[in-house]
Amino acid sequence: MTVYLVATASAETTHAACDYLVEKLDASDEVYVQSGVFYMGCANDLMRVHCDNDAKPVHVVYLDAFLIDRTEVTNAQYASCVRAGACPSPTATDSATRERYYGNAAFSNYPVLNVFWNHANAYCKWQGKRLPTEAEWEKAARGPDMQFFPWGNNPTTCELANIDNCVGDTAAVGSYPQNASPYGALDMIGNVREWVSDLYTAKYYATSPYYNPQGPETTDKGEHLVRGGGWLDNLRGGANPWVRIDEAGIYAPKQIGFRCARSALHPIPTATPLPTPTPFVADALGQGGGALWLADPDRLTVLKMPSGALSSSTAITLTFDGRSNQQGDLQGMNHFFRVETPPSGALQSAESPLPGAPGELTLGFRGPTSIESGTLRLYRLGSTGWMTQGITVTGEMENAIDAQIMYSGVYGLLGRTNRLYLPITARH
Repeated sequence: MTVYLVATASAETTHAACDYLVEKLDASDEVYVQSGVFYMGCANDLMRVHCDNDAKPVHVVYLDAFLIDRTEVTNAQYASCVRAGACPSPTATDSATRERYYGNAAFSNYPVLNVFWNHANAYCKWQGKRLPTEAEWEKAARGPDMQFFPWGNNPTTCELANIDNCVGDTAAVGSYPQNASPYGALDMIGNVREWVSDLYTAKYYATSPYYNPQGPETTDKGEHLVRGGGWLDNLRGGANPWVRIDEAGIYAPKQIGFRCARSALHPIPTATPLPTPTPFVADALGQGGGALWLADPDRLTVLKMPSGALSSSTAITLTFDGRSNQQGDLQGMNHFFRVETPPSGALQSAESPLPGAPGELTLGFRGPTSIESGTLRLYRLGSTGWMTQGITVTGEMENAIDAQIMYSGVYGLLGRTNRLYLPITARH
């Protein structure tokens, strides 16, 4: 066993200087996922395909650093646990097309099948690990930047992953190195669905905590989750990083496997803000920073204040603003909102500085629209109209914008329209 001291300086972490003690057994077996925030879930304005209601809304999650297996647990690995008397045998030894699968040397490096949650949990404990939480699994698959798939935003194909019956059964683990996630995890999409530790409730995301969510403590049915889709799943049916499949709908043991995870030895101490996802959100953020978001299932609006930006506890309110999309020469996208830090409850002027500025915004938007290509911008409503002063765009994605803002006030996504509005005369 070797212990490494790893120094990191990533925008993903919330501390300017962060040191981790990480226990590394074998770099080829696990990948390291840094602490920090990521965007979990889906929204109709961000996804190219169907977004299930139980995967809404997109919300911000902070996770401590952890390690997760690079690939799914194999037949050979699981058999070692069975021989040691620590794991129950799989419920069957065949796969969809192979009569002798488990126990057959030809498939020793293929993912173990016919295992239920208790099988997976027993194996991970035997390894001194645990099943990943649902949040850990999704971050390991997607990374911190809200990309659609482990490899980026390009659609899933048979060349990228074992999905949609392309192979007709499982493939050896790691057969698709091109589908590596931002952290290096393989086969997070396809091959087999994967057990996670969480129990399942359909509306969990509406109240999910910001800091290290563990899933609901209890549920009526005691059902767990699988993630990632398997060799038979198509893009809409689960072969993506956001679909949540509950135990009641997964009696397909020849499509389910798992991988294990474990926490870094010394997670960094951090503040634990718990913003409340409602149609508006108000919270008092302190020196540790934090995040607020609007939990609308079809629009993403996130405001982050970095650690150290605020010198004292500051009340911040984020609210949707329901004004008309037609704003003079500009056309909106039904995405207007207010950022307020009002003294004694009074609204501030259009030029009121945002305490701790710059604040960091992430906005998701729906496309295509009637707005001319290349003209969409984030604007602030100033005393003389819509302006971009005090706004710095730091990232542009196909359906999202990252920006830094210096002022409180009303903001909106607007662009030039290619629609022609003509007067209509009614004649009797």
